[in-house]
Amino acid sequence: MFFEAIKRTASSDWWLLALLGLWSVAGLTVILERLHFLWNIQERSEDFKNRILGSMEKGELQAAAALCEASNVPLAQVFERGFEVARTNPDNLAEAVALRRTAVVQEFKRNLWLLGTVGSTAVFVGLFGTIVGIMDAFHSMSLTGQSGFKVVAAGISSALIATAIGLAIALLALMAYNYFTARINALALAYRVMTEEFVLSLGAIIKRAA
Repeated sequence: MFFEAIKRTASSDWWLLALLGLWSVAGLTVILERLHFLWNIQERSEDFKNRILGSMEKGELQAAAALCEASNVPLAQVFERGFEVARTNPDNLAEAVALRRTAVVQEFKRNLWLLGTVGSTAVFVGLFGTIVGIMDAFHSMSLTGQSGFKVVAAGISSALIATAIGLAIALLALMAYNYFTARINALALAYRVMTEEFVLSLGAIIKRAA
């Protein structure tokens, strides 16, 4: 019954299923890309921070700076900026590091707007298809002159398929959006703590060298 309704919808309203398919592909692409980007990032950042602080405690600032340049952990961009400012304008160390951290954390949210858009619009796309399908069903009934629930039942069931698919896509997108938002908020807090540790340690080294 369900698959028969999908076949009828695909034959009559293929454009609607194509649009919902595009929405689902866009949402799934963002989900997979963000999962790959954020995978194990907090653990890797924590390990990187410990390595940098360990080198700084040994007085190996050049080695620590070189490690920042070679690392692909996003936290390395923040620490690298800190080393640059420490050499040129150490009084602005905390502000410079905070600004770079904000930019890095903002990058974590890349493409989430698309996921939110899919979650908020997929239902309406499905409802639009359902309304069009119901209108077609009643129009066909007026042309044939026949009436009754059995006459329009097939058309209405096909039309409701669009709403069901739209709801499924929206639920998946919104669940993923909320998960990524919570994950990024927690990661932003962790990055703030790690960068403050870095600033305190580097600031102490600058004071001792002054």
